[in-house]
Amino acid sequence: MINKKTKTLGIILGIVVALFISAIIIVPIITNLLTPTVNITNLASLSNELNNSKNSLGQNLFRILKANNYVNNRNIEGTIRENTFKKTLYSESTNWSFILDMDEIKLTYLISYSTPNGNEQISEPLFVSCPTKDESKYPETKCIGSYDSGTTLESYLPLKGKTTDGYSYSVYSASENDQPQIRIYAESCGIEKINESIKATVLGWISENGFNPDDYTILTYEICDNSYIYDLNF
Repeated sequence: MINKKTKTLGIILGIVVALFISAIIIVPIITNLLTPTVNITNLASLSNELNNSKNSLGQNLFRILKANNYVNNRNIEGTIRENTFKKTLYSESTNWSFILDMDEIKLTYLISYSTPNGNEQISEPLFVSCPTKDESKYPETKCIGSYDSGTTLESYLPLKGKTTDGYSYSVYSASENDQPQIRIYAESCGIEKINESIKATVLGWISENGFNPDDYTILTYEICDNSYIYDLNF
Protein backbone atom coordinates (compact mmCIF):
# COMPACT_ATOMS: atom_id res chain seq x y z
CA MET A 1 0.00 0.00 0.00
CA ILE A 2 1.39 3.38 -0.97
CA ASN A 3 1.90 5.56 2.06
CA LYS A 4 0.77 9.16 2.22
CA LYS A 5 4.32 10.57 1.98
CA THR A 6 5.12 8.64 -1.20
CA LYS A 7 1.84 9.70 -2.77
CA THR A 8 2.55 13.36 -1.95
CA LEU A 9 6.04 13.14 -3.48
CA GLY A 10 4.54 11.60 -6.60
CA ILE A 11 2.04 14.45 -6.93
CA ILE A 12 4.78 17.06 -6.45
CA LEU A 13 7.00 15.36 -9.02
CA GLY A 14 4.10 15.24 -11.48
CA ILE A 15 3.45 18.95 -11.01
CA VAL A 16 7.15 19.78 -11.54
CA VAL A 17 7.28 17.72 -14.74
CA ALA A 18 4.06 19.33 -16.00
CA LEU A 19 5.41 22.83 -15.30
CA PHE A 20 8.68 21.99 -17.06
CA ILE A 21 6.90 20.72 -20.17
CA SER A 22 4.58 23.74 -20.15
CA ALA A 23 7.57 26.09 -19.96
CA ILE A 24 9.19 24.40 -22.96
CA ILE A 25 6.00 24.93 -24.98
CA ILE A 26 4.92 28.34 -23.71
CA VAL A 27 8.20 30.30 -23.44
CA PRO A 28 8.98 30.31 -27.20
CA ILE A 29 5.39 31.36 -27.90
CA ILE A 30 5.57 34.25 -25.42
CA THR A 31 9.00 35.26 -26.75
CA ASN A 32 7.61 35.46 -30.29
CA LEU A 33 4.62 37.48 -29.10
CA LEU A 34 6.78 39.95 -27.16
CA THR A 35 9.56 40.38 -29.76
CA PRO A 36 8.89 43.48 -31.91
CA THR A 37 8.14 42.60 -35.49
CA VAL A 38 7.06 43.84 -38.89
CA ASN A 39 3.68 42.27 -39.59
CA ILE A 40 3.52 41.68 -43.34
CA THR A 41 -0.24 41.87 -43.73
CA ASN A 42 -0.66 40.12 -47.09
CA LEU A 43 2.10 37.50 -46.91
CA ALA A 44 -0.26 34.62 -46.13
CA SER A 45 -2.49 35.47 -49.08
CA LEU A 46 0.49 35.39 -51.45
CA SER A 47 2.10 32.19 -50.19
CA ASN A 48 1.05 29.65 -47.57
CA GLU A 49 4.54 28.12 -47.85
CA LEU A 50 6.03 30.84 -45.65
CA ASN A 51 3.84 30.50 -42.57
CA ASN A 52 6.63 29.01 -40.45
CA SER A 53 9.15 31.69 -41.41
CA LYS A 54 6.77 34.64 -41.03
CA ASN A 55 7.87 35.42 -37.46
CA SER A 56 11.60 35.21 -38.14
CA LEU A 57 11.21 37.28 -41.30
CA GLY A 58 9.29 40.03 -39.50
CA GLN A 59 11.62 40.06 -36.50
CA ASN A 60 14.80 40.12 -38.60
CA LEU A 61 13.39 42.97 -40.66
CA PHE A 62 12.43 44.87 -37.50
CA ARG A 63 16.02 44.58 -36.18
CA ILE A 64 17.32 46.12 -39.39
CA LEU A 65 14.81 48.97 -39.17
CA LYS A 66 15.69 49.60 -35.53
CA ALA A 67 19.44 49.58 -36.26
CA ASN A 68 18.80 52.24 -38.89
CA ASN A 69 16.69 54.31 -36.44
CA TYR A 70 13.38 53.96 -38.26
CA VAL A 71 11.53 52.34 -35.34
CA ASN A 72 11.59 52.08 -31.54
CA ASN A 73 10.02 49.04 -29.86
CA ARG A 74 6.56 49.12 -31.37
CA ASN A 75 5.27 46.65 -33.96
CA ILE A 76 4.58 48.07 -37.40
CA GLU A 77 2.87 46.79 -40.52
CA GLY A 78 4.08 46.41 -44.06
CA THR A 79 2.39 45.40 -47.31
CA ILE A 80 3.95 43.54 -50.23
CA ARG A 81 3.36 45.61 -53.33
CA GLU A 82 1.12 44.08 -55.96
CA ASN A 83 2.88 42.08 -58.70
CA THR A 84 6.32 42.20 -57.01
CA PHE A 85 6.23 38.91 -55.06
CA LYS A 86 8.60 36.46 -56.78
CA LYS A 87 9.58 32.88 -56.02
CA THR A 88 12.62 31.35 -57.78
CA LEU A 89 13.24 27.65 -57.27
CA TYR A 90 16.79 26.29 -57.36
CA SER A 91 17.94 22.69 -56.85
CA GLU A 92 18.70 23.11 -53.13
CA SER A 93 16.99 26.34 -52.09
CA THR A 94 14.22 28.78 -52.97
CA ASN A 95 14.75 32.52 -53.32
CA TRP A 96 11.94 34.89 -52.33
CA SER A 97 11.89 38.56 -53.25
CA PHE A 98 9.39 41.41 -53.12
CA ILE A 99 8.92 45.15 -52.60
CA LEU A 100 7.60 46.04 -49.15
CA ASP A 101 5.84 49.35 -48.41
CA MET A 102 5.61 50.46 -44.77
CA ASP A 103 3.14 53.35 -44.51
CA GLU A 104 3.68 54.01 -40.79
CA ILE A 105 7.34 54.95 -41.27
CA LYS A 106 6.98 56.00 -44.93
CA LEU A 107 9.64 53.60 -46.21
CA THR A 108 9.98 51.14 -49.09
CA TYR A 109 12.40 48.20 -48.99
CA LEU A 110 13.45 45.60 -51.54
CA ILE A 111 13.51 42.28 -49.66
CA SER A 112 15.31 39.11 -50.69
CA TYR A 113 16.10 35.92 -48.80
CA SER A 114 16.35 32.16 -49.27
CA THR A 115 14.94 29.04 -47.63
CA PRO A 116 16.26 25.49 -48.10
CA ASN A 117 13.91 23.32 -50.11
CA GLY A 118 11.66 21.37 -47.76
CA ASN A 119 12.26 23.82 -44.91
CA GLU A 120 10.57 27.21 -44.67
CA GLN A 121 13.03 28.68 -42.15
CA ILE A 122 15.32 31.45 -43.41
CA SER A 123 18.78 29.91 -43.89
CA GLU A 124 20.72 32.74 -45.48
CA PRO A 125 21.13 36.44 -44.70
CA LEU A 126 18.01 38.57 -45.06
CA PHE A 127 19.08 41.09 -47.68
CA VAL A 128 17.41 44.49 -47.58
CA SER A 129 18.18 47.14 -50.18
CA CYS A 130 16.81 50.51 -51.19
CA PRO A 131 14.63 51.05 -54.26
CA THR A 132 15.16 53.61 -56.97
CA LYS A 133 13.18 56.83 -56.66
CA ASP A 134 10.76 55.53 -59.27
CA GLU A 135 10.22 52.31 -57.28
CA SER A 136 9.83 54.00 -53.89
CA LYS A 137 6.37 54.92 -52.66
CA TYR A 138 8.00 57.54 -50.43
CA PRO A 139 10.84 59.18 -52.42
CA GLU A 140 11.07 61.95 -49.83
CA THR A 141 12.31 59.48 -47.17
CA LYS A 142 16.05 58.82 -46.98
CA CYS A 143 16.51 55.07 -47.32
CA ILE A 144 19.17 53.05 -45.50
CA GLY A 145 19.31 49.35 -46.32
CA SER A 146 20.67 46.35 -44.46
CA TYR A 147 22.91 47.26 -41.52
CA ASP A 148 24.89 44.03 -42.05
CA SER A 149 27.68 45.45 -44.17
CA GLY A 150 29.39 42.05 -44.04
CA THR A 151 26.70 40.52 -46.25
CA THR A 152 28.31 39.83 -49.62
CA LEU A 153 27.26 38.03 -52.75
CA GLU A 154 29.93 35.45 -51.96
CA SER A 155 28.03 34.50 -48.78
CA TYR A 156 25.21 33.17 -51.00
CA LEU A 157 27.53 30.92 -53.02
CA PRO A 158 28.05 28.26 -54.20
CA LEU A 159 24.66 28.00 -55.88
CA LYS A 160 23.33 24.98 -57.75
CA GLY A 161 20.38 25.19 -60.10
CA LYS A 162 18.58 23.46 -62.94
CA THR A 163 16.83 24.84 -66.01
CA THR A 164 13.26 23.94 -66.92
CA ASP A 165 14.80 21.71 -69.62
CA GLY A 166 16.72 19.75 -66.98
CA TYR A 167 20.22 21.17 -67.51
CA SER A 168 22.14 21.60 -64.25
CA TYR A 169 24.50 24.44 -63.47
CA SER A 170 26.69 25.62 -60.60
CA VAL A 171 27.81 29.11 -59.62
CA TYR A 172 30.99 29.86 -57.66
CA SER A 173 32.86 32.95 -56.52
CA ALA A 174 36.53 33.56 -57.32
CA SER A 175 39.03 36.40 -57.56
CA GLU A 176 41.82 37.31 -59.90
CA ASN A 177 44.05 40.39 -59.55
CA ASP A 178 41.73 41.63 -56.78
CA GLN A 179 38.79 41.59 -59.20
CA PRO A 180 35.84 39.51 -57.92
CA GLN A 181 34.58 36.90 -60.34
CA ILE A 182 31.41 34.86 -60.69
CA ARG A 183 32.06 31.57 -62.48
CA ILE A 184 29.14 29.71 -64.04
CA TYR A 185 29.57 26.03 -64.92
CA ALA A 186 26.76 24.80 -67.18
CA GLU A 187 26.14 21.14 -67.99
CA SER A 188 24.70 22.03 -71.39
CA CYS A 189 27.52 21.06 -73.69
CA GLY A 190 27.38 22.82 -77.06
CA ILE A 191 23.88 24.26 -76.59
CA GLU A 192 24.49 27.98 -76.93
CA LYS A 193 20.86 28.98 -76.32
CA ILE A 194 20.78 27.12 -72.98
CA ASN A 195 24.17 28.54 -71.95
CA GLU A 196 22.94 32.08 -72.58
CA SER A 197 19.69 31.37 -70.73
CA ILE A 198 21.60 30.07 -67.69
CA LYS A 199 23.85 33.15 -67.70
CA ALA A 200 20.80 35.45 -67.89
CA THR A 201 19.19 33.56 -64.98
CA VAL A 202 22.31 33.97 -62.83
CA LEU A 203 22.61 37.68 -63.67
CA GLY A 204 18.96 38.12 -62.69
CA TRP A 205 19.56 36.23 -59.44
CA ILE A 206 22.50 38.54 -58.61
CA SER A 207 20.31 41.61 -59.16
CA GLU A 208 17.40 40.11 -57.14
CA ASN A 209 19.72 39.81 -54.15
CA GLY A 210 20.59 43.50 -54.31
CA PHE A 211 23.98 43.30 -56.00
CA ASN A 212 25.19 44.84 -59.25
CA PRO A 213 26.39 42.27 -61.84
CA ASP A 214 28.66 44.95 -63.33
CA ASP A 215 30.77 44.79 -60.16
CA TYR A 216 31.89 41.28 -61.10
CA THR A 217 33.66 39.60 -63.96
CA ILE A 218 31.15 36.98 -65.14
CA LEU A 219 32.79 33.87 -66.60
CA THR A 220 30.85 31.02 -68.21
CA TYR A 221 32.07 27.47 -68.80
CA GLU A 222 30.28 24.47 -70.25
CA ILE A 223 30.81 20.93 -68.99
CA CYS A 224 30.76 18.03 -71.42
CA ASP A 225 30.58 14.35 -70.44
CA ASN A 226 30.55 15.41 -66.77
CA SER A 227 34.27 16.09 -66.89
CA TYR A 228 35.69 18.18 -69.75
CA ILE A 229 35.23 21.94 -69.27
CA TYR A 230 35.15 24.35 -72.21
CA ASP A 231 35.95 28.01 -71.64
CA LEU A 232 33.31 30.19 -73.31
CA ASN A 233 34.98 33.49 -72.36
CA PHE A 234 36.70 34.51 -75.57
